[in-house]
Amino acid sequence: MPGTWHPDGAIFTKDANPPKEAVAALLESGFRFIGIGRLHKYDLWFIKRLSRGFLDGFIMKIHLTQMGGNAASALQEIRERCRNNQEDFDSYKDSKVKAAEYLSKGDMILYKKEKSTDCDSALIPLL
Repeated sequence: MPGTWHPDGAIFTKDANPPKEAVAALLESGFRFIGIGRLHKYDLWFIKRLSRGFLDGFIMKIHLTQMGGNAASALQEIRERCRNNQEDFDSYKDSKVKAAEYLSKGDMILYKKEKSTDCDSALIPLL
């Protein structure tokens, strides 16, 4: 998502239950399963501390979720609105940058909570 040194990614699956191969590939690539997202019971979260290049030391989070589910729909809606509306982009970026202090302390849950409560755009219901 825009405006942060903590990149997010999403892998969308056709079925609700993610393929075992996708989970295995993430784990073998050094990602760690951290829990289930609050939007959908099949929104699985994985994180990895990056150790190369200009993102050395930063955290990457991957959503493994079903295409068309609540989590996938919210992620896609945020992406599209940030691409098409500068005000939404700036508001979302500012909220993520401000909340990033919690990531540096290793608190992903507080980061997610703070970025969604600080956002003053119409994106807030999606977060």
